[in-house]
Amino acid sequence: MDEGGDYPLIATLWRGVVLNTLAEAFLRVFEPMESLWWDRPDCILTDGQGTYCALTFTEGDVIGVLCDGHSERDVSPESGEFDWTPYLRGIPPRLLAVAREHALRIMLESYPGTVTAAFWSEGARLTAAEPWSAVVEHGGHALDRFLQDANEAIADWNEALLFSPAQTALIRSLLDRRTTYPETPVTLTTAEVATLRGEASGSLAPSRQLLAAIGITLP
Repeated sequence: MDEGGDYPLIATLWRGVVLNTLAEAFLRVFEPMESLWWDRPDCILTDGQGTYCALTFTEGDVIGVLCDGHSERDVSPESGEFDWTPYLRGIPPRLLAVAREHALRIMLESYPGTVTAAFWSEGARLTAAEPWSAVVEHGGHALDRFLQDANEAIADWNEALLFSPAQTALIRSLLDRRTTYPETPVTLTTAEVATLRGEASGSLAPSRQLLAAIGITLP
């Protein structure tokens, strides 16, 4: 583990993941855009510009594995020069075992099958084999919107997608419920489902699947 840098709080990342999952769920009522998807306990995301991240949330811990297509570390596995082990140097054995089954496996099995940075949890914060600034440089920048202040992130989503005031209020309410009482499942009321749908008439199935991954069900 590298001692330098200001590593983010796990709670900040989780809050950002919940918020972005909520926003994506509202978005998919209108269009099938996908920049985030879930296969519990894994959350896979992309910034749409060549960087991918697999996050695994398990028993209070998190592991993140990144691939930045613009990083000099992104070398072909066939080159004989690719080695992911330096980016997970110092990770506890139990978390390495989880990474091998989840986040690391996902990245190695996905195109292009390389890793340019990684991180994991230690206490209340994330940590890595290198300073957080290096993690950001080599892929962690894809998490910028997940590590934003919640109010700023909601404002950005509103500006981009023009959520109605009722939808914004519902997103805030669900965010608070899922982060303040994470063990308590949430079931949307009929009125909340109507707010989620807004003026759209498409299927709620993609939104239902996303929301279920963070403990929110539709009636």
